[in-house]
Amino acid sequence: MDYWNPESMLTFKEEYCYGEAFLCYTSTGTKYLLKKHKITDDDELALIQKWKDLGHENLVRILDMKLDGNNMALFAFEYHDVHLDKMRSLSKSMIKDFLFQIISGLQYYHSHGLVHKDLRPQNILVYADLRSVKIANYRLAILTGPLKGNKERDGSYRAPEILYAYPGAHNHPAVDMWAVGCLFAEMVKQKPIFRGANIVERVDSIHRERNGIIFEDRSCSEEDFVGEMFFLCF
Repeated sequence: MDYWNPESMLTFKEEYCYGEAFLCYTSTGTKYLLKKHKITDDDELALIQKWKDLGHENLVRILDMKLDGNNMALFAFEYHDVHLDKMRSLSKSMIKDFLFQIISGLQYYHSHGLVHKDLRPQNILVYADLRSVKIANYRLAILTGPLKGNKERDGSYRAPEILYAYPGAHNHPAVDMWAVGCLFAEMVKQKPIFRGANIVERVDSIHRERNGIIFEDRSCSEEDFVGEMFFLCF
């Protein structure tokens, strides 16, 4: 199927500092997401090449991808519009199932040398049977430099070393595990566990919720952070 010449491109989905995305339709009416990403260096290109081998039931499918001659990468993703942030009053069994699937998809993702860096409810898709979830939105995974995203929008799920801007922290899988712990706590409490109007307030919230623990280096590299969130919630 030719995803690069859609039957219609009716909806401008989003624009971000690394590219843009469009909601498109095939000739049969199937929706998909077309994303364009500006490649800034060879390291990003190498990470993009790894996406070709991705295939896991808890990762959003890449329908097709190609590179054009203007340092632009084009991706066609499967599209779904029900996200975890729209789910309310999840049962304990659903939370357990969702958490298992998120970790399963993330483990596979990490095994390919990729770090998602943007795990939050809006990037976890929940499918019609309400039993399966998929991790979506890989755009930050191919960035090797410091994150430039909207820190006020997604900062509730960013690890302390990201907020503190520790060198190289954004490329470590531990930042994803921190986000998983935050997602788990939010599924239980139905609200973000760490909150604040700015980075300073958010860091203070982390210290307060974790009983004043101060982070010396790679704080979220603690393998039992998800377990810590379990005891915090229950």
